[in-house]
Amino acid sequence: MKKVFWALAIFSLFISSSYAASVEEINVLDNNSIEAKLSSDISLSESETVKSDVKVLKDLLVSSAYKDTNNLKKVILELTYELKEGNTYSVLAVDWVEGNFDFKLETIPSEILLENSLVEKINVLDERNLEFIYKNDLSSDEFVYKVLKELWVDSISSKSWVLDIKLKDSLDKFSSYMLLVNSLLDSEWKEVLLDETIYDFNTPDYLKDDEDKSLEKEEKQEKEKMPKEEEKWNLEKVAMNSAKHTPNTWTATSILVLFAVMLSWFYFIKSRKK
Repeated sequence: MKKVFWALAIFSLFISSSYAASVEEINVLDNNSIEAKLSSDISLSESETVKSDVKVLKDLLVSSAYKDTNNLKKVILELTYELKEGNTYSVLAVDWVEGNFDFKLETIPSEILLENSLVEKINVLDERNLEFIYKNDLSSDEFVYKVLKELWVDSISSKSWVLDIKLKDSLDKFSSYMLLVNSLLDSEWKEVLLDETIYDFNTPDYLKDDEDKSLEKEEKQEKEKMPKEEEKWNLEKVAMNSAKHTPNTWTATSILVLFAVMLSWFYFIKSRKK
């Protein structure tokens, strides 16, 4: 009886401390900002920090994954978006495939050994092609993976039922992303149970990419150089004007000095003759 009582107490506490909700809409504001609109019945605390575990992941989109006919332990993958050196990636095995794992990509190409995983090693052939070498032969012929790059979340604030998420890493334009919500508390510190934990969203094509940012940086540097170039040009102009007028002034002065010296010398000679 005592066990039943405690079970009912825990169950009632769980019901009172959490409730179901959903992410209704995800809007991309700029390269480093997104907002997630939750169900309107949720009331989040209006503050600069929100008690939550939220991640933003870029889906590199596996365009093909197939088993090597000459090696039953090897799966060959091709990605739509490029891998980049220095990033950490998460691999999610979907459907039948067992084992999820993370790996840090130091150089391309490279061989990465894994521990405590069904995958023995990863061969990164280039920016879009890699191989998973399993420890045992694979019996299936169908493979579904998600290769994800986590973006560093700088801060999460809220207003009413809207989450404002700021990122340190930049979103790429016209790309696929995932919003992963592991936990979230409302204004009364009750846990919000979402109907799903993963929400897909795409970025618009008007976002700035690396090429746009590089051009902007160059334009900014050019604008910063313009006042200095103008100042340098003005100094050169002053110097040229000075050089232009200085010879005439110096010549006139020189003649006057020379005339005064000659006149003094003439009177000196004349006085000695007397």
